[in-house]
Formats: sequence, C-alpha cells, structure tokens
Amino acid sequence: MTKTKHGYIDATDFHHELGEAAGGVTIYASVNDALENCWCAKDCGVFKVKVVFEEIALAGKEDPQAGDVERERQRIAHKRAYAEKLKKQVEFVLAVADRSERELDGKVLRG
Repeated sequence: MTKTKHGYIDATDFHHELGEAAGGVTIYASVNDALENCWCAKDCGVFKVKVVFEEIALAGKEDPQAGDVERERQRIAHKRAYAEKLKKQVEFVLAVADRSERELDGKVLRG
C-alpha cells in the first residue's frame, strides 16, 4: 500500500477547512483539475500537499471476497452517494451567491 500521495488543494480549504469542515475537503489530482473544479482556486491559489497514510481508522464495508459485479455495484452506490453530497454543496453555494447578489443589488439601488 502506498503510504504517501501528493495532491492539490485550494488555499482557502487548506487554511480554513482542512480538518475542520464537516463535509470534508477535496484534494485534486492536478493544478488544472483544481482550477477547473474549484470556483475560487484562480483567486485564492492552489497548494501542493502531501497526504501520509498512518493507520486504518475504520475498516470499510467492501467485501474483498465479493465478485466483480457486486464490487462494482458497491462502487456505483458510493459514487451516487457522493454525487448527492456534491449536489447539496452546489445548492448551498448557489444560494449563497444568490443572497450575495441580492445584497449587492440592494446596495447599488440605495447607493
């Protein structure tokens, strides 16, 4: 098992979210991947990070004895659950953007 891997994280997540965010953070495979998938990476920057495996904190449920089809079904279920989590995050970010835009519009009208 590989004990060390490198990845990329946006600076805001590194400084303010890593180890603190309830939903976790994303570590990207490349700088370009971070720039394409993280809306603030161009503004806040991207850091290269090293992740070091220390120990298994909780053994997974995937059955190593399961056949290829069942293992693939487990992976698909995991991807669906992850997509639902991302969907909620997108909805939250869009709601924040809408609120900010309304506040900005109010300032312009009053200003």
